Amino acid sequence: MSEGNGFATREMLFGSPPVRRYCEVAIDGLGKFRIRSLNDKEKSGYNAEAINKDGKFNRHAAISANARLVALCCVDGDGNRVFTADDVPKLQELDSGLVEELAEACRKHCGFGETEDAVKNSD
Repeated sequence: MSEGNGFATREMLFGSPPVRRYCEVAIDGLGKFRIRSLNDKEKSGYNAEAINKDGKFNRHAAISANARLVALCCVDGDGNRVFTADDVPKLQELDSGLVEELAEACRKHCGFGETEDAVKNSD
């Protein structure tokens, strides 16, 4: 850190392996889950699905947003994804309140909405 006067440098940022953050959450009615953070590419890809190739709103992506996020974030004890894209329709068949609660835990852990909250709170 001495090279950058205490600030992070390019070498510091890219010189070590990527870090994942994990948390555990228990959802009554569903069970206990381990949630991983998303890297920027994964998060951007998730967000990009809301717009189709023509630049229009993707209704299907909006309908499956909670289930898709749960499928991306839930992992086992070794950090391997528990669900695949094929599981999204099955997740959508579960109780909506429970899936919403799990998806909200994923959003919070991955930092969705933090920018908007920071802007609102800066006024």
